[in-house]
Amino acid sequence: MGSDSVHSVSVRTTALVPAVERHPEIEAFPLHLGYSQSYSRGAVHYYVAESVYVAERVGPITDQGGRRQMNPATKGPDEQLARVLQRNLRDLLRAGELSRAAEVLTRLEEVAPLALETRAFSLELLLRGRSYQEAAALAMQLVELFPASAHVQYLTGIAAYRLRNYRLAAERLRESRRLHPHWKFSRWLGKTLTQLGELEQAEGLLTELVESHPVCLTDLAWVYERRGDPARALELLEVHGQRFPDDAFVAARIKRLRTRGLSPEEILQEMALLEELGEEAPPELEPAFVRSLLATGQGKRARELVRERRRTWSREQVREVAWDSYRLQAFDLAFELFLELFPAERSNFKYMNTLERTAQLCGRLDTLVERYESAAESDRTLYGRLKKLRRRLED
Repeated sequence: MGSDSVHSVSVRTTALVPAVERHPEIEAFPLHLGYSQSYSRGAVHYYVAESVYVAERVGPITDQGGRRQMNPATKGPDEQLARVLQRNLRDLLRAGELSRAAEVLTRLEEVAPLALETRAFSLELLLRGRSYQEAAALAMQLVELFPASAHVQYLTGIAAYRLRNYRLAAERLRESRRLHPHWKFSRWLGKTLTQLGELEQAEGLLTELVESHPVCLTDLAWVYERRGDPARALELLEVHGQRFPDDAFVAARIKRLRTRGLSPEEILQEMALLEELGEEAPPELEPAFVRSLLATGQGKRARELVRERRRTWSREQVREVAWDSYRLQAFDLAFELFLELFPAERSNFKYMNTLERTAQLCGRLDTLVERYESAAESDRTLYGRLKKLRRRLED
């Protein structure tokens, strides 16, 4: 086989084996499968892979008797090719190159369509692409087929978490830790327990991780914020900010928590000064301003501000003002804001219970029943809640 043939195949495989671009000398390697026993590290891994792939595309390598030659280190070319495609796919997913990862996955599905690794990569790609409903459906299939796979249990937990089905997420993440303890499994279980309000367990898990895995500082900070200890949360976020200064999301959280440390009077003074100077209030200050108005008995002004500004707020800001309004017993305002969050939060058990309690406290159960009725056609889990709300209306 001539060098031109080798070159043409190598060009076609660059999308699958990125190392070819970095190592053009790969084309000088002979077209046989047994030239190396060591392919676990660096470019050598890819050299073996390219040799196998060329052999598969150009045709099987045979000896003089017509028998197919195998690499003695593997069961066959397809298995070695599958391993290399898996490695390439893993690298592309880490790099966030989802379109190229999808191409490699298509090739992997041709080589090993039923393999656990192939199916797990399909699930991971759906999660990375934020196709959470489709991912959850595939996850339930895979967890039945591969219940002993810690990785499948973990991905199933992530799919449930993304859909805010936190109880199922906790169940699957606990099982993944039982099968194979790993810090990522513990981290996501800690995040899930925080969402479920099981803060003591979440704190224990995450505290064990922060020293060796500082990325978990933000998760532990959220535990303390949920506990009503913004000072401790801010302390942890500032440590994280020093280690990861480019994290814009954490920088915004730090600003928000700093405003929570101000008294209502201090926030009102800050807003008055900005107004006097003709300056726009920073976005993170507006929820704190609403909270300060409510805390100082200026409910009318707070409601006017919410009506004027709520369309410009992020979902996180709406959520913050909703919970602050609930805690400060401005139930009518809290209900309006909770209802706005309904499409995104309706799988959150704590949110749903609070929404219903708020509706009852401000005399808006009939409005909530209408909202549930319109949503129940696509979400049958609401029928049980509807039945209870109708009973309350009848009482």
